[in-house]
Amino acid sequence: MPSHVGGTIPSSTEFRDALMLRYARVPSNLLTSCDGCSESKKFDVNHALDRKKGGLVTARHDEICDELRYLLAHVFSPSRIRCEPMINPAPIRVNGTKTHVPRAFSSSDFLNADRSDLLIRGFWEGSTDTIIDVRVTIFDSKSYKNLPPKKALERQEKEKKKKYCKPCENQRLHFTPFVVSTDGMFGFEARAFLKRLAKLLAEEWEKPYSTVRGTSIALVRATNRCIRGSRIPVNNMSNRFRWEGGSGLGFLKSDN
Repeated sequence: MPSHVGGTIPSSTEFRDALMLRYARVPSNLLTSCDGCSESKKFDVNHALDRKKGGLVTARHDEICDELRYLLAHVFSPSRIRCEPMINPAPIRVNGTKTHVPRAFSSSDFLNADRSDLLIRGFWEGSTDTIIDVRVTIFDSKSYKNLPPKKALERQEKEKKKKYCKPCENQRLHFTPFVVSTDGMFGFEARAFLKRLAKLLAEEWEKPYSTVRGTSIALVRATNRCIRGSRIPVNNMSNRFRWEGGSGLGFLKSDN
């Protein structure tokens, strides 16, 4: 439920934009062109949600990860939560032979190793780590435009599992792909994760499960930021003071 204490009250713009996206409508009062593109491209919803320039798409992903970590911190101690864990941190023997991981695991290997978003100790099972990998999808992209939303989410979950499930199983880790769409739909694995988390929160806060379970407002806010936020590169922003009427020029003069 919307609450000032829980920070779950969206602004009027966030609410309207989320409602329009949910019903496949175009939000009103969009920019006519993207402020982060050198060429004058037409600014539309697909451009806003998919354009990586300016860092808003990455920030959208990170904001959802931060919200999950914040909720998990109410149930698990800080020592049981890790950010950006490595999927395969050391050479592993499978059937008596080493995998293709380099023999000497150098610092460069650590930097280039596959990383996930979150690791939680004891989420699905006691004394077992769970790896969470977040992906935000856009149904109107070319890859998924002709697929039903449910099938698009299932395909992305399968892609994540195909890439990471086997390495996690070799290390006795649980792997959960957290796939969500920009208009508020959650994949099967993400829904199961949220149900489990809501149950743990209900027990921790001593509240009914029905009042705890719900969709995170972080997705609404992160998506709205992609639509309404600025993509002007930082190096194009001026950090110099601008004085009006010549006031303050004395601060800029040298002592000589």
